[in-house]
Amino acid sequence: MLRAWLVRTKIKGKKRKFRYRIRWEEPILDARGELVLNDRGRPRLRRRQEYITTTDKATANALKEQKLRQINGLDAPPEPEPEPEKVLLLSELGKMDNGYLTNRLRSEGTIYLVGLTLKHFIEVNGDLPVNAVGPNEIERFIAARRAKGRKPKTINRELGDLRAIFNRAVDLFGLLAHNCFAKTRKLAAAEREIRVITPEEETKLFDACADDPELDVFIRLAFDTGARCGEIAHLQWADINVRERTGLIKCTATWKSKTRRNRPIAWTEETAARLAKWRLQRLNKPYVFIEEGDAPRGCYYHLQKKFKHAVKKIGIPHCTLHDIRRTVGTRLAEAGINEAIAAAYLGHTDIHTTAKFYQKIRTEVLKDTVDKMRRTGTSK
Repeated sequence: MLRAWLVRTKIKGKKRKFRYRIRWEEPILDARGELVLNDRGRPRLRRRQEYITTTDKATANALKEQKLRQINGLDAPPEPEPEPEKVLLLSELGKMDNGYLTNRLRSEGTIYLVGLTLKHFIEVNGDLPVNAVGPNEIERFIAARRAKGRKPKTINRELGDLRAIFNRAVDLFGLLAHNCFAKTRKLAAAEREIRVITPEEETKLFDACADDPELDVFIRLAFDTGARCGEIAHLQWADINVRERTGLIKCTATWKSKTRRNRPIAWTEETAARLAKWRLQRLNKPYVFIEEGDAPRGCYYHLQKKFKHAVKKIGIPHCTLHDIRRTVGTRLAEAGINEAIAAAYLGHTDIHTTAKFYQKIRTEVLKDTVDKMRRTGTSK
């Protein structure tokens, strides 16, 4: 601890009157601001002094004590308390995440589903601070969704969306140190059955749609191209050549495909003939199916409704528009098409997606395989 003391000098002609000086020691620093040490390794000190105007001893002692505290850092102003961190709520995180997904040109459906999942989580647990979410809140969310009758597959998808949101909160926004959803286990879910439309059902479906040119062309394009329904709905006349039977699924500034990639498509002679007739009814309209001024997804919902009515009319059980795409994937596999080519045909970036979700081994194929195997072997 540095020292400080008083030195008094008698004032001439004044009885019992003194002037005071404060002397103190301070360490010597070099040009780099480091302490200069003596031979014993102790800091070297130098003396400083300061005159005091007062002649009152009590006042001088008070000033000395003040200097003593000053040189020893006891009177240093207290460090300001750190401002409390702004607590970001889940709803605010949702707005940030929505803006990020929009800037990254994610599809409207993806942005909607991610936002809807976070909305459900807030409904169950309240609009909590982001750093207050933990295992208890996650389990409460799972229990609430199961109580509402949601299937494990749906809950797993929602947990995946929440995990992705909190991953972005950690890696991109820097709001959290770790992701509380990282170690959340998925629920046990039954393997999804791939619904394949048989050739007989396909013929019935074409017959049921023959009186509706719009639905007829849409269904035929789906069976020929294996494209997603949204991709077919967004086809423009400028991107297809009816005579050459070729077209291009093209991303635009206002719409992106699921993989955000352009890819070519083709169709049969029969589909080309019906597409040419349909074009006569769509003169001066840029889109093959979408009406000007309508919401893009509205066209898909409109066609989906008509498809459900046609399926119900001919009595095909459990059939959706997306089952057409799965049917195409299965037929590509049965035709011996390479998995990489099948994935490119369907517009998948991962061939494992094609094999797992879009290709089914039918019983008839298994029977043929057994017969071929037994013919090549020895049978008794």
